[in-house]
Amino acid sequence: MMPSRPPVSQIVSIAIWPSGKVEPALRDDSLTAAGAIPVTFEQFEEVALKLKRDVLSGKLVPGEEDEIPKLTYNTFAKGKS
Repeated sequence: MMPSRPPVSQIVSIAIWPSGKVEPALRDDSLTAAGAIPVTFEQFEEVALKLKRDVLSGKLVPGEEDEIPKLTYNTFAKGKS
């Protein structure tokens, strides 16, 4: 018998909440329904590195450190890199 692929709901991803909270989660429709954006580790890393470059270069100047997690959420909400 060939091993079967696990259901999509069992694939681990990262949930990004509107508050900026980032946490590991199982990828399924309940995350989206609750307002979170599920992303892969690779997508998250790509956006985080871009934001880091923008902040370090002065292209993006957050008013407070607390704004950075919300910027991550907003980046995905605008179009999921």
